[in-house]
Amino acid sequence: MGTPRARPPGLRRALALFGLALVLALPACGHIGPPPEPVTIVFACERGDAAFYEPVAQRFAQEHPRITVQVVGMDSRRLQRDLENAGVDVLSAAFPLRNLIQSGALLNLDPWISQDDSFAPDDFYPGLLKLYTYEGKTWAIPAGVDPLVMYYNRDLLERYGAPQPTVNWTWEDLLIAALTVRDVEAGIYGYAPAFAMLDALLFAYQHGGRVVDDWSNPVRVSFDDPLVIEALRWYGRLFLEEGVAPTPEEAMRAFGGRELAGVNGVVQGKIGLWTGFYSWRGGTSFWPRPWEFRWGMVPLPRERESATLMSVEALAIASKTQHPEACWQWLAYLSRQMPGRLAPARRSVAASADFERLVGAEIAAAVRASLQHALLIPPDAPEILNRVGQPWQRAIERIISGEATAEEALRTAQQQASP
Repeated sequence: MGTPRARPPGLRRALALFGLALVLALPACGHIGPPPEPVTIVFACERGDAAFYEPVAQRFAQEHPRITVQVVGMDSRRLQRDLENAGVDVLSAAFPLRNLIQSGALLNLDPWISQDDSFAPDDFYPGLLKLYTYEGKTWAIPAGVDPLVMYYNRDLLERYGAPQPTVNWTWEDLLIAALTVRDVEAGIYGYAPAFAMLDALLFAYQHGGRVVDDWSNPVRVSFDDPLVIEALRWYGRLFLEEGVAPTPEEAMRAFGGRELAGVNGVVQGKIGLWTGFYSWRGGTSFWPRPWEFRWGMVPLPRERESATLMSVEALAIASKTQHPEACWQWLAYLSRQMPGRLAPARRSVAASADFERLVGAEIAAAVRASLQHALLIPPDAPEILNRVGQPWQRAIERIISGEATAEEALRTAQQQASP
């Protein structure tokens, strides 16, 4: 992960003094009390999330009667472009924060983290808080996470007598279930990816391969790693030899649509297993219509290792707020709540009986297992992602379409991605 550019000496000194003043203003004990007078803070979130946060803000007000949280649904592009003039005290961000940090628009949270005994930073799943640490300072905390999981059509698997996947299933289990469901005459496939480039990346890591030496401080890409080639050779077999997954051309012919044709196959009830993000469950958001079948969720299958990707949404405080203590109490409170469409970032919340009652035992187990084995790519790593993303995607397209072998496609991609 790249670090923000060095600030001018005068600005660095001013921010250091500002940070010191905040530390001195905090109480010496581990409890942060209510503000002396009633205050109102503005909390900005994505427009679609406002309906979720409004009742949470009401519950918060019952516990903190001197703090009123005004929830505002807002375009994230506006927040990125002009947070200073948006009238926002606290924001929920699904976008990289580096530009806001560099401009001085966000508040350093370390003084509150160190003083608030109830915050419990060790309760977050491994690596999550570090995603928002720059130059040794913490600028945001995770609001919730969105892991990539495997869904399955329970009706379809039962109809064909295929074994249903479990939390500890493997690549071999995936292949067996997909082969059992595959029905050429009915146009039914056992498996389909939402984004083949993401699935292929995770299969490479599950096999022990590494595509980048260090996502936080990348120096070298390694598409030609022998373990990556082995994993992608196996992945290509699902499309070309075993026939359990449709090639892009087959998916377009079978399900219609030029883009993401496999998605149409899922909603048509013709895919046995498919990958997707946790927030997509039930056919919400990303999908053209809700799923009209019984479905289940498990973690991605494992091989030598377990690995999954997840996106993380963060909570941050605007540096110009007049009520930083009230903002912190709202952030700390939110971090301990059920995060709605996302999965919990805290172990205690994910392990709770309340979470299991909310989503069901199978989904709760899938979330817990997935978060223990996350491949965390820093949200502010655009340079390396831009450099490796297109060559990697093109390599996967060539492999699953039969245009090139895994060795040929990945060695070409290695040449394109290397400096």
